[in-house]
Amino acid sequence: MTLNFFWLLTGIGLYLVALLLLLWWTKPRGEAGDDASGEAFFLGRHGQSGLHPLLLLVSYAATVYSAFTLIGMPGFIYQHGVGAFGAIVISQLLQVACILFFGMALWRRAQEFPGATSPIEIVSRCYNSPRLGLVVFMATVLFVIPHLTLQLVGIGRLIEGVTDGRVGYLESVGAILIVMVLYSELGGFRGIVWTDVIQFVLSVGGMTVLAWLYIDRVWDGNLFELTDQLVEQGDESLLSTPGPAGFYTAPMLFSLCLFYGLWPIAHPSSAVRFLAQSSPRGFLWMVGGMACMPVIMFLPALVIGLGGAAAHPDLGQLHETIAGQVVSDVVSTGGALATVFGFCYILGSLSAAMSTCDSQALAMGQIVSRDLVKGVLSPNISPRSEMRTARLAIMLVFLVSFALGFNKDSFILRLSVLSGSGTAVLVPTYLGIRLRQPHKWAALASIASGYTVFLWGETMLAGQTIGGFHPGVIAVGTSAMVFLGASAMLRKR
Repeated sequence: MTLNFFWLLTGIGLYLVALLLLLWWTKPRGEAGDDASGEAFFLGRHGQSGLHPLLLLVSYAATVYSAFTLIGMPGFIYQHGVGAFGAIVISQLLQVACILFFGMALWRRAQEFPGATSPIEIVSRCYNSPRLGLVVFMATVLFVIPHLTLQLVGIGRLIEGVTDGRVGYLESVGAILIVMVLYSELGGFRGIVWTDVIQFVLSVGGMTVLAWLYIDRVWDGNLFELTDQLVEQGDESLLSTPGPAGFYTAPMLFSLCLFYGLWPIAHPSSAVRFLAQSSPRGFLWMVGGMACMPVIMFLPALVIGLGGAAAHPDLGQLHETIAGQVVSDVVSTGGALATVFGFCYILGSLSAAMSTCDSQALAMGQIVSRDLVKGVLSPNISPRSEMRTARLAIMLVFLVSFALGFNKDSFILRLSVLSGSGTAVLVPTYLGIRLRQPHKWAALASIASGYTVFLWGETMLAGQTIGGFHPGVIAVGTSAMVFLGASAMLRKR
């Protein structure tokens, strides 16, 4: 049995319509129009009354576990082996530490600035420097756009895989993009959170059941048969580090853990969920939930990636389509259960990409309207015009990311690492909000030096490492040292 092409597209279409109906049903009337307040549209909050911490936890997880988890991670495990799982688990634990160390500090700082809804807005106020806010804004937009693009690329590759190429990037991503624009524009943060809940349930359920069915149907429920087959094929290097291509050396593992672990600090879509909390107690939900998420999300990816390597050892450069190949393998074993959950995995993968896309786009619209237009260009802009500016920015961000996705060199991991390393350079500046009187010149010097090293690494080294470390690690280290040194010198004056 295979997924009928017509019913596959019909099911995806019905799912997208259901998301819009969910948005219409859950949206408080009169809250998402042009006259909606900034807190209502960007944080889903009226004063101290906001969304439940459990909803914010699920929305945060849905944003973090994106197309990279359901599509990119199996493909990367297929290519480089189990080292990917260890790197992600460690980086997720580092993310938990960042939530405690930075998230709560950001929330407390926000209480000092009534009406603030953007993390960059809070940074510029803490440093008392709109110009610094503008610099952080430009760097954020530059490096968040690739992350949004990789979600769209992931959607296109998944649908290309499950339809055997009959539906291309333009048709598949274009239709889903329209839906994301609609519920990002209409519902704001509250609408995105509610759709994230559905999308996360589908992602976790689809991925977990697909992995179980794959082992059950292809290897009779015995995971050791899968590993034995890899050994027989001569692919035993996938079962240990540094992997068949020698990628997962200790320095490279450190690099990836650093980039992904610092993600919650400099990515505005994550920081916004800190600001949306109604009280510090909400962080207990987020910390407890995120500590458990790596095992839940990445064990199935490990099974799908290794199983795909055993069943399809010769994909070569098409390794990122392995998730779609595994879905076809499971469905071809026959039975209604296999068909239903194969389809659920497809929806889950779409959901993972969509939940990250809409969150990133809303965050971009927010910082454009709050930090660029209101913060620099037009401080006296009316609330109505501010909302319209945010909506226009959301559409432009989606369109730019869609266009960048046509670049066939935009591989999922490449885009993810570029986004993670680029935003990590801003981490010292963000952490400066924990100081009583952070100095803007220390932050500006930190950003300038960090991105100088980053640009040198990306252009001159062209993907090569420095002592085994990704060049982005040197850029982040330079940024941190300059920030600390400049802060110490300026404080003495």
